[in-house]
Amino acid sequence: AQALEARGIRYARSDYWTAYYVDFISQERIIVGATSQPRILAYERALAWHASDVVRIETTPCDASPPIVPGYYVCR
Repeated sequence: AQALEARGIRYARSDYWTAYYVDFISQERIIVGATSQPRILAYERALAWHASDVVRIETTPCDASPPIVPGYYVCR
């Protein structure tokens, strides 16, 4: 969550458990929706409203960028 906040990232999508953890640990300062199934309708609305700002948090590289923390990559 700190690595995302340091980069100014407020909206993202990721797997269910990463989304759950980041939402919780950031006290919802970062809104992460699950890629597999909607978790919380308010989060889905926020992500739709800020669609141009939404990134993906992945466990595999999506380009040549280094991981933001070991094992996690931000994809645009």
